[in-house]
Amino acid sequence: MNLFKEKYLKKRTYWATYIGDIQNLKITPRYQKVIDKVKKFSPNITNFLDIAGNSGYFANWIKEQTQIKEIISTDYDETAIEIGREKFSKNKVSMFVLNFVQKVENAQYFKCDAVCALAISHHILLSEKYSISSFFSDLKKYTNRYVYVEFCPLGLWAETLEVNIPKYYTQQWFEEHFKIFFKLLDKEVIEKVTINNTEFDRRILYVGEIL
Repeated sequence: MNLFKEKYLKKRTYWATYIGDIQNLKITPRYQKVIDKVKKFSPNITNFLDIAGNSGYFANWIKEQTQIKEIISTDYDETAIEIGREKFSKNKVSMFVLNFVQKVENAQYFKCDAVCALAISHHILLSEKYSISSFFSDLKKYTNRYVYVEFCPLGLWAETLEVNIPKYYTQQWFEEHFKIFFKLLDKEVIEKVTINNTEFDRRILYVGEIL
């Protein structure tokens, strides 16, 4: 067994292995699209914060493909952070344990020129029952200027589950609240999925600037 994987197998937590084998991970088209947006809309920023970044793989790709001097990756899963620290410490990606909605009073210590929140809004809004206004209000506290956030139209859907979302949970609902807190700079479907021979939008990236 791979010694790196064996070391953390005994410490497995719910999200620690979310991304699979971090040793052999390759960038996907979805993540590349996000990076391209960052380079287009935030070319001169000096620091970047990735919220719920798991083991820091995306933050590491940002570091490799941009001139951003300071990259911070956070997650509330301690084991995921440990894995990232061991894997990416040489790349100068800073890793911290953080539950960004429960510890929003700490936002001042993590605030960067741009904040990124991928694959988290649906968990917070649907699983945690957090209000969408509170979600965007808290997210805004972590950025000096730019925000990159995904909306997942299928909600908590996964390959083994049926699509089951509340009626209010729509892209229009998400976008209307987004615009209360941020100026909409761009939006794009960055991932699709086929369910029962029908194609659906799975992830939509919103790029914004604080008002």
